Amino acid sequence: MFSNIFNTTQFIDVSTDKQRSAGTTVFQDLQNPGDYYMETASGHVYRTNKQTVISQTNGCLFDVNHQTTQYCINLRNRYQGKNKPMGYSLILDRNRRLGRIQYISNKRSRLNNTMTISSISTNNDGIVTSSKYFPG
Repeated sequence: MFSNIFNTTQFIDVSTDKQRSAGTTVFQDLQNPGDYYMETASGHVYRTNKQTVISQTNGCLFDVNHQTTQYCINLRNRYQGKNKPMGYSLILDRNRRLGRIQYISNKRSRLNNTMTISSISTNNDGIVTSSKYFPG
């Protein structure tokens, strides 16, 4: 399924004791700051991205907001017919879950090498940046 080898120098295990006892492992991605990956023993893999939004409110005053987005990165199931949910394919093998994390991280690294600003608002008073550029 995946030919990616999990790079143990790129990811740090930041799981809490409670997460470990529940069968969940959380990794921080060092090449894509702000990205965290969570793999569960049940076969789900999630990516969490933490961004810092900086916007100018009045002249020299800046407003800083922290936003977190989480979503499943498992492959989607094939279409199974009308009125049946698509859902995600479970990845039951831990090595395959780690390979999926490495694949998505490599894909994001290629995108991050070409971008420094994620988006600019329509009236140019705010920018959305990754915590790579504005560490929190």
